Amino acid sequence: MMNRTDAHSRPAVTLTVSPRTDGDRQILQRALSDLAQQDASIRIRTEIDGLIAIAGVSESQLHSIRERILRDYGVEADIDRPKAIYLATIRKQAEARGEFRYVNVKLRLEPLEEGGGYEFINEIMDESLPPEYIDPINSAIQDVMKAGILGGYEIVDLRAVLCDGSYPRDGSTESFAKIAASMAFKEGVRRAIPVVMEPIMAIEIKGEEHLNTFDIIGELKSRRGSITGLERFDHSFLLRAIAPMEEMLGYSAFLRSNMQGQANHSMRLIRYADAFPGSEPGDDESGLSAVDPNDPKPESGGDVAGVLAFKPRGPKGKSRSAAAKLDPESE
Repeated sequence: MMNRTDAHSRPAVTLTVSPRTDGDRQILQRALSDLAQQDASIRIRTEIDGLIAIAGVSESQLHSIRERILRDYGVEADIDRPKAIYLATIRKQAEARGEFRYVNVKLRLEPLEEGGGYEFINEIMDESLPPEYIDPINSAIQDVMKAGILGGYEIVDLRAVLCDGSYPRDGSTESFAKIAASMAFKEGVRRAIPVVMEPIMAIEIKGEEHLNTFDIIGELKSRRGSITGLERFDHSFLLRAIAPMEEMLGYSAFLRSNMQGQANHSMRLIRYADAFPGSEPGDDESGLSAVDPNDPKPESGGDVAGVLAFKPRGPKGKSRSAAAKLDPESE
């Protein structure tokens, strides 16, 4: 089974909506159904606690959805602030076993390239496991990937290979196989160097020629941004940059308040980058990585003259100082 995902089409930001009454919930569901039909990039999911998560490609898109829900559909709801969507993946191959009620499942996990999605391969050629157990095992793996292991972040871009197994001829069930597969997968991820990744955005800012671009550049740098180009025309300029989505939240408000409505910006997702390169999640070690815009696969390392370094803080609530590997040419 293969399910490839274009990294550029992945949602980069999300917000949660809590309807105040059952009636509001029904109206909200109809509203979101309409909006999803109008815009295929919107993703909608109901969380375990009843909150409705709306994911999109940009903060401005979610603000537009928010306004339509409140104004056009008249929904009474509490709406959280947008947040960047973090993901998780693995960096090396690993094997692990899981056993539950004498049902034994062995998996081999292999990393895929960015956007590789999920692949499942059954290598069992004998009767080590009944054929009717295979699909439930595959389903159990995907359930864990969606729920996440590192901080609840969805796991992406890996291949799961079912390479061995065993079961008692009497008393075993598909449910036992699913639990064993979940245990094997979780242990395999722990052994496969799991990493948390953050969305990296390409940004274009257009403004009137008289505006102070130094203020704009300084603000972008304070948001872990790097300038990739600046063009000046007769009466305007075009500034290009890259920065993590987490840092760009609220940037529209900065432009409105500081540029008197004479500048606007757009963003698009170009890739996901390790939020904590060079260290395991949970460490307190600090690192620094330089970014070469001409290198399609930049490596973590020291600072290089003429190239800006990035210091991502990682997901909110986790204090860190590390470096994001960004590639403005990855499109």
